[in-house]
Amino acid sequence: MRFNAADGSGYAFLAEQVKVLDARNPQVASRVLRSLDRWKKFDPARQAHARKALESVRAHAGLSRDALEIVTRALGD
Repeated sequence: MRFNAADGSGYAFLAEQVKVLDARNPQVASRVLRSLDRWKKFDPARQAHARKALESVRAHAGLSRDALEIVTRALGD
């Protein structure tokens, strides 16, 4: 699997893994999320997929403060 696949599968995979990892190790999960910090520099289609992945992480129940901070900053909210 390619992280920057045009269909967004890499971003969706990352989001799901972060949700699992966050419950075990929030600091590592937040570092993994940093890989999407520059999503606004992607082409429009990939931006949409990356935003969707970030929003799914933000909506995850029980998200740690560490991960929430990274997601919020990345989304610019």
